[in-house]
Amino acid sequence: FRTESVLLGAVGGILGLGLAWAGVRLLVAFGPVNLPRLSEVRIDPVVVIFTAVLSLIAALAFGAIPLLRLAPMTATLHDSGRGQTATRGQHRARHVLMTAQVALALVLLVASGLMVRSVQQLRNVDLGFEPASTLAFGVALPGRVYDTRERAASAHREILDRLNALPGVISASASSALPLTGGNYGNGLVVENELDNPQQLRRQFAWFRAVAGNYLETVGIRPIRGRTITQSDVDRREPVVVVDEALAAMYFPGQDPVGKRVRSAAPANPKFPTPRWLEIVGLVSNTPIGALTPPPLPQMYMPMSIAGGPDIPAQALIGPDIIPMNYVVRTTLDPAALVSAARAAVESVDANLAIAQVRTLQEMVDRAGDQMSFTMVLLGIAASVALLLGAIGIYGVVSYVAAQRTGEIGLRLALGAEPSGVEAMILRESVGVTMIGVGLGLAVALAGGRLIEALLYNVSPRDPVVIGVVTLLLTTIALVACWLPARRAARLNPLDALRS
Repeated sequence: FRTESVLLGAVGGILGLGLAWAGVRLLVAFGPVNLPRLSEVRIDPVVVIFTAVLSLIAALAFGAIPLLRLAPMTATLHDSGRGQTATRGQHRARHVLMTAQVALALVLLVASGLMVRSVQQLRNVDLGFEPASTLAFGVALPGRVYDTRERAASAHREILDRLNALPGVISASASSALPLTGGNYGNGLVVENELDNPQQLRRQFAWFRAVAGNYLETVGIRPIRGRTITQSDVDRREPVVVVDEALAAMYFPGQDPVGKRVRSAAPANPKFPTPRWLEIVGLVSNTPIGALTPPPLPQMYMPMSIAGGPDIPAQALIGPDIIPMNYVVRTTLDPAALVSAARAAVESVDANLAIAQVRTLQEMVDRAGDQMSFTMVLLGIAASVALLLGAIGIYGVVSYVAAQRTGEIGLRLALGAEPSGVEAMILRESVGVTMIGVGLGLAVALAGGRLIEALLYNVSPRDPVVIGVVTLLLTTIALVACWLPARRAARLNPLDALRS
């Protein structure tokens, strides 16, 4: 027994290592680029040794089970004389095995199905901007050369003029932070005429964006009311801002924010003047800040010429520093084909400048959803393996039970039993066990759904569509796995079955 088990365990371990090696190669190749140390994932000697030891232990342990269950000779002869069926303990062990396989497969399939639904929902999420055909890159001005806000704003304006003049460019602009790149500056806001309003204490934070002219149009952020920040606003240093829906809901619930005035909430400090009042001239759609899934956070767009700079201390709390800016270029061409021309345009303003973090807005959106897609792939692989092993296990157990009952089946057929009746008898027992496994798996999936709730987006961990489809799929596969050996057993020749 043990020799056969060790041989089977060794073969299984080798095959498993081969499949794991191929699977890891695929996962590393198609995994998210922002997953830390993904390139270091590999099948190393430690994994090989662990697999070999685990295969050996499993082979010895399962190989010892038949030896431990060997009954005395007299009991064996006595049982064999009573009939051709297995003992009650043997039936129970096989039924437990089938139940566990079905339950595990269903749990993994539900988790995988929920992730698939989440990815579908994520792809349909309203971004609030249009990422197609837009190149993005960063430019950081050297502070020792561009040592004032005016010089920095002038350099950015000159770079934008060169970019807008490139063939195929629809528009070019810049911002202190782009969607999905996080927030580089945030502070509280004070609403004019509400300084004594107790509600003001609960509305303390917003993300500030310093932008060049026509930034909102270039990125494709949808206007809702009022107007946007124009190049004229930047050139004349107009004290105007545009806010998004999240900020309007937080600071002006049930009101029209256009025409209201706000300023950065800075504590009294004799070294710095109080930030000036800024008039809200427009309302735009929400855009994601650091990820696609969290609730929208309040954002405010201000002309870069009235934001922070190298000569303005951060303690002044006016706005983000415009020394580093993120450029966006919307084009009728392939954005990747515009990189060389964009680099040359920046260098034509200052040969010491370089562009960094070159990508398209669409790539940024795709990467933001990579983590969830990767998790979906991992769960999908686990669920597929569990489903395959479950189907094979059910088929194998039912086939073995049917083979063990060959003499009994032959006797029933010889005494006049119909093949359909024999088939139904085997199916009833197998299907009953399968349904117990399905019920147990459903209970575990429903109870443990909260464990993956943080990974889901806009999908309930008890989504009835997913649970219904998965249950139907697994039940169908399990029934087929039960029916095939039952059908084969029912077609036995009674004489051949009795001779066995």
